[in-house]
This record gives sequence, structure tokens and C-alpha cells, in this order.
Amino acid sequence: MGDMLYGANIGDCGQDPCLNNECQNNATCIPGEGERYTCDCVGDFLGPYCADVFSDPCEGNMCHFGSTCVPEPTGSYRCDCPAGVQGDRCNQARWQVHLCLPSAVTSFIELEGMKLGDQHKVEVEFLSSKPDGMIFYQGQKTDGNGDFISLNLVDSFLEFRYDLGSGIAELRSLQEVNLNEWLSIVAVRDGRDGSLEIEGLELIEGTSKRQRDMLEFSAYPDQTVDYE
Repeated sequence: MGDMLYGANIGDCGQDPCLNNECQNNATCIPGEGERYTCDCVGDFLGPYCADVFSDPCEGNMCHFGSTCVPEPTGSYRCDCPAGVQGDRCNQARWQVHLCLPSAVTSFIELEGMKLGDQHKVEVEFLSSKPDGMIFYQGQKTDGNGDFISLNLVDSFLEFRYDLGSGIAELRSLQEVNLNEWLSIVAVRDGRDGSLEIEGLELIEGTSKRQRDMLEFSAYPDQTVDYE
């Protein structure tokens, strides 16, 4: 018999590769060449034999404040944060403003409130010509009651204060700040713990009382930057 010149839909004679296939979970076995076959999975099953179950990494995710959970190819997820928050889980407040307040008069600026939760970080650079003034304040209620967070200059000392509803935590600089000089500070609150860093050198740490960890701001009231 000579060499075959042409053919169609012809295969090697032998056993059907799907006869003893290992496809699982109602998958369909599709014969291939020789002893090869593939499994066509149904539903949420995947893998070469449809033995694995797809798991949505965003189910039960820890993204906060209306952020969007985005699945990653590695099987994990990331949180896309809306304006005003940041961090891996969008649980840190973010607020940035550049302004100049004249020292000759009482002045302030009111901004849309931040969405504060269990963590936040405030970085400020300022120059003051007076020993007293409010740098930043946001509170739960307009009458001054309830949870709040503030950064003030009192008798030339910096004071970082917050109340989670269980008592005020107050972090105060160890030395007076120099007036008429630019100063860089970082105030951080992580749960009940807080810290105040001045010029990257002086670090003051403290903790609020009892077991509450969250700042609660009803409808995120406006925040004020003030100088008097």
C-alpha cells in the first residue's frame, strides 16, 4: 500500500481517550489527538480537570468608605479609593489644602469634612506669627460635643487632641515652637493610639482611654482651618 495522499476526519484506531477521563463536576470530556483530551468546565469550576472552584477575592473584602474592590490576577484584591481617603483598605483620611491666612485679622476657611474611620494622618506645614491659634478641627456635632479631632497652637506649644467618645487624648509638644518660622508636623491616629511628629525629630505618642477605636462624624460635617 502506498502513502496516503489525502484524508478528512480520520484518526488513529484505538481506545476513546474520554472513556476513562478524569473530568469532574459534570464537565464534558472533549477528545483530542491520540490519548489526549480536555475538560470543558461548567459553573464556577476550573482547572485542567474542573476540580477547582472559583473564589471571588472581593467577597467579604475589607475595602472602606465606598471604595471599589478590584480582583487581582494573583488571587488577591486591591481597593480603589474615592476622593478623601487613602491606604491599602481606604481607611485613612486624606486632606490637602494650601492657603495663607492673614495675621492682622481673625480668619478661617471651612472645607468639606473628611471621612474619618479607624486611621488618619494629617501633614501640615505652617508659619505662625502668634502663639495661639487653631490649625485644624473637625467634630461630630456643631455644639462641640461628641467625637472630634484637632490640632492647635497654645502658648506656642503644639497640641494634637482627639476624642473617640471615651475621653480626650492630648499630645503636646515638649518645647515651644519658633514663631515666624515654617514648621512641618505630622499627626497620626491609628485606633486609640496617636503620635505627633515635629520637623521629623521630636516624636510624642499617646493613647485615648478605654476601648473605642473609631471616630464617628455624622454626615461628615465640615472642617475648619482657623487663625486668630
